[in-house]
Amino acid sequence: MHNTLLHKKLHNPRYTGFIASLIFTIAALITCLTNSVFTSIYPKHYTISEDTFDTIGNKKAINCTTDTMYYSGYDYYVHGKAVAHYYYSLNDNTCTIFLINNKLAGGSTPQLTLESQTFSANIRHGDTYLRQLLEYMASDLDWNYYSLAKYSNTYIISQYHYNLPWLILMVSLTVIGTCFTVYFYVTFKKEHNHQKNRQEI
Repeated sequence: MHNTLLHKKLHNPRYTGFIASLIFTIAALITCLTNSVFTSIYPKHYTISEDTFDTIGNKKAINCTTDTMYYSGYDYYVHGKAVAHYYYSLNDNTCTIFLINNKLAGGSTPQLTLESQTFSANIRHGDTYLRQLLEYMASDLDWNYYSLAKYSNTYIISQYHYNLPWLILMVSLTVIGTCFTVYFYVTFKKEHNHQKNRQEI
């Protein structure tokens, strides 16, 4: 009896549609939650020169206004092409590293300074390039890595990696998946109740 009911459900397009859309919605929702998508679309605004760096460092993404940023002389490459540039700012004796895309930096030849910029960015902890960048910068200053690292934040504020279209896509997929899940569930229950009433008659 139970096998027969299960067989009927599995061959019911509304039931299989409900299961498929439910699985899709759960996967999309998990992706959104693990990547802090909902809070990253409209990230909280911070002023780099005023807000505490510990507070900023606890976020996944922020909207920020900076003081003057200085080009470090080093770039970020993808497939051999410079797609972004490393800048730094100095506030309260603390060095903060920014990764700025070509458009904001002024093209493939970046501007030496960027004044008071406002943008959204990801906070990248444990970035594999941060130590290497600080080593290069320390060498340029005739310092050593540990001396510079002591006065530097442990994260990169990456305007380049902030991807608003991807965030909107993930939210849209979650909403669409939820709508389909509700639709298939409601239509399946209606059909099931209708068949049940016919059997009782």
